[in-house]
Amino acid sequence: MISGNAEQLIQVVVDKYATCRTYRDSGMAFSRDFVIEFETYYVRPDRFSFRWRSENFTDEKHIHFEDGKVELFLQGEHVEIPKLEQALAMANGSSLLTSSLLGSLLLPELVHTRVDFMPIMSYDMAETEHDGKSFITLVSNEPNPDFIQKLSIDIDECAISEWEQLVKAEHADRIYLQMENYLVAQTEEVIARDAEIGTRVIFKHVAFDQ
Repeated sequence: MISGNAEQLIQVVVDKYATCRTYRDSGMAFSRDFVIEFETYYVRPDRFSFRWRSENFTDEKHIHFEDGKVELFLQGEHVEIPKLEQALAMANGSSLLTSSLLGSLLLPELVHTRVDFMPIMSYDMAETEHDGKSFITLVSNEPNPDFIQKLSIDIDECAISEWEQLVKAEHADRIYLQMENYLVAQTEEVIARDAEIGTRVIFKHVAFDQ
């Protein structure tokens, strides 16, 4: 069980993901336009697998990393990518940012995408219970698209159970461009420059082996 202030909680969680021997999860991510399901499998030091699929398309997309070699499969096509970080970034649009989030947590030495939190002073912290489990939820009271806005932590497992992040319109444009390039999703709506879209990720199952 974990305890402490927001800064201590976040550090404990980040350290657990960065040092676990194995990790497995499944979950769902939601945006304004579509929903995906994803699964992650990791064995330290460098066997990483991330699969995801959207409700818009039936085919599964897959990133596999092992012994320094990266394989990326999109729309049934194998794409040569030299670095894991690049493959995860290419998948960000269609995976609603979950690829880089999980990669940066599990392999911080290889994936340098930042997992940003607002300054700790700006978080409201509350403890809740659901289905017999206890959670600590941090919610930013200063919404900022550059940072994670909400983070729920399973107290017993010391694992992320839910997170939310806003995306600036200029970032959203790039995400939709990626999705269109890989035929993951289409949008006819033109996003205003001052608009923001949100991403919500829920982890249905998380398992660690320390």
